Amino acid sequence: MTEIERKAIVWDLIEHLAFYPGNQESWLRRYSTRLRGLLQLEPVWTKVDTLDHFAIAELQIKCKYRIEDSHSYVATLKKMDDEKIIWSVHADETYLSKAALHRAPVDYPKSEISNHLSSDIQYVLDGMLFHPRNHTHLSDFGVTIAGDNDPACKMLKANDIRITSSAYNGFIFLYHLAYQLCVVSKEARANEKSRLLDVFDDAIKNKHSIVNASVLFKF
Repeated sequence: MTEIERKAIVWDLIEHLAFYPGNQESWLRRYSTRLRGLLQLEPVWTKVDTLDHFAIAELQIKCKYRIEDSHSYVATLKKMDDEKIIWSVHADETYLSKAALHRAPVDYPKSEISNHLSSDIQYVLDGMLFHPRNHTHLSDFGVTIAGDNDPACKMLKANDIRITSSAYNGFIFLYHLAYQLCVVSKEARANEKSRLLDVFDDAIKNKHSIVNASVLFKF
C-alpha cells in the first residue's frame, strides 16, 4: 500500500469517526464551549442548533452558519464593529467535488500501524484542520487582533488565522475554525494538535466506530 493510499484511508476514518455526528445538537453545544476554551475564555453553556451564530468579542469577529447536513452548509464571517462581511462559503452537496467522490475501500493496514499511523494522522489533520491547502488569511481583509496591535503579548496575529475554502463537510469546517481562532499562543495550538492526534490514534488503533462529542471536545 502506498503512502497516499494510507493517508486517504486515515482521512476517511477521521471524518466518519468524528464529523458525521448522530446528535448534531449535542455536537454543536459542546463545540461552542470548546471554542471558548481554546481562546482561554470562560465557558458558556448555550443551546445551539444547525442554524446559529457566535461572536468572539476579543477578536471582534462574528460567525453565522447554517448546516443542513455534513456536506451542505453556509458560513459567513463578519467584523463586529461595522457588520461588514469579510468571508463566506457555500457548500452545496448537489454538485460534485473530487473529494466527495472518494471513499477509502479498505481498513488501515495493521502492518503499518506501528511505523506510520501517527505520522499519517498528523499529516491528515494538518490538511483537514490546522493548515488546509486552500485558505484565506484574515489579515487579507484588513483584520487586526491583539497580536498585531501588541506583539509583546505573544498572541498570534491575524495572518496566522487561515480560513479554508475547501472543507465540504460543515462540521470539519467548524472545528477547523475553532482551531484557527485559537490565537492565545503557539503552545495552545500545539497542545490541541497533540490532543487530537492522540484521540484519533487511539480510535483507529482500537477500531472505534465513533469519536463522540464529549471525547472530541474534551469533556
